[in-house]
Order: sequence, then structure tokens, then C-alpha cells
Amino acid sequence: MPQLHYSIQIEQDPLTVHHVLVDKEAYATWTYSFGSACCFDGDWSEGSQMVFTFAGDHQSHWDMVALVDKNRPGELIQLRYVGSSAGTVQAPLNWNSALETYRFVPISQGTQLSCTLEVDNNAACIEFFDQAWPAALQRLKDLCEQQ
Repeated sequence: MPQLHYSIQIEQDPLTVHHVLVDKEAYATWTYSFGSACCFDGDWSEGSQMVFTFAGDHQSHWDMVALVDKNRPGELIQLRYVGSSAGTVQAPLNWNSALETYRFVPISQGTQLSCTLEVDNNAACIEFFDQAWPAALQRLKDLCEQQ
């Protein structure tokens, strides 16, 4: 399973970056590169289930179901994806329990935020992430630095 790595330096402390990343309103803004309307249901507590909804072109939408394995404010978030759905029928995730890990590392200029994804070796998925993640992290950086 390949690991994809994305990182950005944010001129804000790790707790603020963490707060903005999980904030419901901010999430809809910084995740725009994944779909024109993104949102989540859940509370980000360790052991809880999150449902991430993404809307794309032509009124298409899909949900990703994840378990919050770890959430240490200002340090680490780890999500393990366990399913997906198109519409209202939940189907198994085709990238087999993918992991998404955020690390918040304090640096003299603020925070080095890194995101690591472990996904199946799917060229189309990897190409999409390689375009979407840098744009998403730049939006997150902009939101954090406005705080």
C-alpha cells in the first residue's frame, strides 16, 4: 500500500491549526478541492465514527466512513476509513481501510502540518490526491493564518 505525503508550513500554533482543521465551517472551505460541497458528521473523539460527504460535478455525491483512531489536539489525528457509499447505500471501501494521518509539528515559524495517506495503488486516486491535497492544504493555511 503506497504512502502519499503532503506537507505545509503554517504561521500559527499547532492547537490553532488543529482547531481549524476539524472545525465544521472551516472544513467546508479547506476541502473544496475534493468536491464543491464537503462536510462531515461526527465529533472527532477517539473511537468515534465520522461520515465525510463530498459532492462533485453533476449533483454526484459520496460518503466516506472513518473511525477516529487517534486525536491528540495539536499533535496528531489518525483516521481509518472503513466504508463508503454512493447515495444512501453503504458499500465497502475499495481502498481497503485506508489511513489518513495528520501530524502537527511545532516549529519556530508556527506549525509544520503533514498529512500521510496509505491507500491502494490506484493511479487515478493517487493522481487526484496529488492535485487536490496541495490545494486543500493551502486553503487550510490561509484560514489558519487569518485567526
